[in-house]
Amino acid sequence: MSDEDLFELLSTIARHAPDAVLVVGGNGTIHFALGATERILGVPAEELPGESVERFVPEEFRARHRDLRAAYHARPTPRPMGEGGPLTVLREDGSHLPVSIQLSPIQWKERQWTLTVLRDISEERELARGWEDLQRRYSELIRSSPDAIYETTEEGRIVEANPAMEVLLGYDREELKALNVRDLYADPTVRDAFRERMEEEQRVANFEVTLTRKDGSERICLLSASPRRDPEGRISGYQGILKDMTEERELERRLQESHRRFVVAEGVGRMGSWQWIREDRGISCSPGMHRLLGVNGAQGDHDFRSFLAWVHEEDRDRVADRFRTFQREGGSLSLEHRIVVHGDEVRWLRHRAEAERDPRGRPWRLVGTVIDVTETKRLEARVLEAQKLEAVGELAAGIAHEFNNLLTVIQGNAEFALLDGPKSGPFVENLERIRAAADQGSLVTGRLLSFAQRQVVTPGPVNLSEAVRSAGSLLEGSLGPHFELDYDLEPALPKVILDPHQVEQIVANLVLNARDAAPQGGRIKISTRLLRAEQMDVWEEGEGAYVSLSVIDDGPGMPPEVREKAFEPFFTTKGVQGGTGLGLPVVHGIAKQQGGRVRLESDPGAGTAVHVDFPVA
Repeated sequence: MSDEDLFELLSTIARHAPDAVLVVGGNGTIHFALGATERILGVPAEELPGESVERFVPEEFRARHRDLRAAYHARPTPRPMGEGGPLTVLREDGSHLPVSIQLSPIQWKERQWTLTVLRDISEERELARGWEDLQRRYSELIRSSPDAIYETTEEGRIVEANPAMEVLLGYDREELKALNVRDLYADPTVRDAFRERMEEEQRVANFEVTLTRKDGSERICLLSASPRRDPEGRISGYQGILKDMTEERELERRLQESHRRFVVAEGVGRMGSWQWIREDRGISCSPGMHRLLGVNGAQGDHDFRSFLAWVHEEDRDRVADRFRTFQREGGSLSLEHRIVVHGDEVRWLRHRAEAERDPRGRPWRLVGTVIDVTETKRLEARVLEAQKLEAVGELAAGIAHEFNNLLTVIQGNAEFALLDGPKSGPFVENLERIRAAADQGSLVTGRLLSFAQRQVVTPGPVNLSEAVRSAGSLLEGSLGPHFELDYDLEPALPKVILDPHQVEQIVANLVLNARDAAPQGGRIKISTRLLRAEQMDVWEEGEGAYVSLSVIDDGPGMPPEVREKAFEPFFTTKGVQGGTGLGLPVVHGIAKQQGGRVRLESDPGAGTAVHVDFPVA
């Protein structure tokens, strides 16, 4: 390559060099310049020879720069780029530019010169400032974070911890640095599980740990961490965030306990709750509501149509109308209706609900509670029945007394006529019929008075088996040839408190009822036995022993609709001329008067069994 070509190549390189290159003499005069002088200093390279370098030094630093330049010229040594730190040059337009400088002493034409290279570091300074700002923000974020942030070595020694870590664990920063993170685990084996997951997944998120504070208390935390690696890619430590979940876990526990108590309370009170939201259209039901409907809660919520499917068909239209009006108009709702659950079981529900309105005044949510009032309905029916029985009893007693007065006159006159009149003939036969009818009427009034509990009785200790045997013997002749009367009487029964006449009434009513139920004949069994309270499924209160009198027949039995009305006064299936309808009510009245109870078992085609239970004296 010729000298001319070499000079052209060097000139081209100099023009495109990123740095400004100056050759400066001992007095600070620039003798030669090339490179990016115009971009850095604002002056083309060809205009710089003869200029002093102090021209490009900010005025406040010029005096010191002369001293430093003179000292360097006296003892020149190479100074690498950036060793003296960043400097600032004053550009031709008056602006300041940060630069880094490299100095190299050179000999040229038997004189000492300094080769000065200036490099624009404004972008580097900007990047550095951005990095510093980022570091500052990151540090502020770490310090101000409400979650604990830390770094550990691979072995677990804590090397960094933010203030939230100190608050969480009760140690100061230096105390934490003296600890191994394993020392903080309530169960150190959890640390091993953490490292195993880290090796498998290379990152751990929301790993639940229980840490022990300095004061010995424990905190439940969610740990999210990632590994730090050395240049060879090996794990050198971990950095993680701990979110304190202790209060949240306690709140969850309380909510679960509250929900459990709510579910138990709903079950004990046979209650439920529901809500309807316009946008969802569905009815959201509580566990208690599902229980009342007889369905599994896993079936989820229901729409209005599916809810109506549970409502008794006789109540369905009424319930649908009331709910649609409530949905449309809001206000409050009070409603009772029947439902059918488990196929055929009928139960009563009572709703109480309120509507919440949107800003336009339209109902947008309906919230209600439901109570199973089936037992209340049954009790109400019993009260009404008792009131009806009491009223009928009062009426029966009045009629019986009036009728007794008439019968007394008839019987008395019949007796006088038989004494004073002829002793035989049709006249006597008619008087005998009158007297027999009057006697039969007396039996009827006796039944009425017994039903009304107005008959005078003298109860005392009675062996029920002996009293039943005596009463049954009086009936054997009246049953007819088509009936067989059997006895199964325990001889050594404890005594009960009864009037013997009451035993006769009970046996007579039950046996004659059995006879009338099967005109074609059959078998009637009378039995007595000793019962304990736990043997009596229907006995609701009290303890001790009971003596039971049972009359069992193999007749046609009773259908459910007859069985439900069997104890109603004057109810009979025998027609107008067939009976008074007082048989079972009289038995029920006697049993109740003596603290006992009547149990009825009967099904079509399976006969009838009536059990009358009396407490032992």
